[in-house]
Amino acid sequence: MAGNVIVTASNPCGNASSTYYVDLNCRVEGSSEHIIQQNNVELIELAPNPTKGKVYVSFYYQMKESVKITVIDVLGKTMLDKLIKDLESKSLEIDLTNNKPGIYFLRIETNEGTEEKKIVLTD
Repeated sequence: MAGNVIVTASNPCGNASSTYYVDLNCRVEGSSEHIIQQNNVELIELAPNPTKGKVYVSFYYQMKESVKITVIDVLGKTMLDKLIKDLESKSLEIDLTNNKPGIYFLRIETNEGTEEKKIVLTD
């Protein structure tokens, strides 16, 4: 599970708020959102990670369905939101070379469930 958290701090000088993206990496009983796994083996892999820009997503099962790819920065801003229909390949390239170095979160949604991965983008 992942989502945005707003943190507010205050003192006699004033207050400030910041929004952060948090990935709790847990499964809630009864939730329709689940990690894409088979026999406790993850079926999606990212490489290279850390990366200087291009990340390759490998699917370890045949994908003949739509895949929604979302990349979010640590502040919760969506950097990429793409729907790929009928992905027949077992791999996908994501190009982050135009983004600033930092931590990003990749969310992959299929009919089988949802997988979230952390991407580290370096100089």
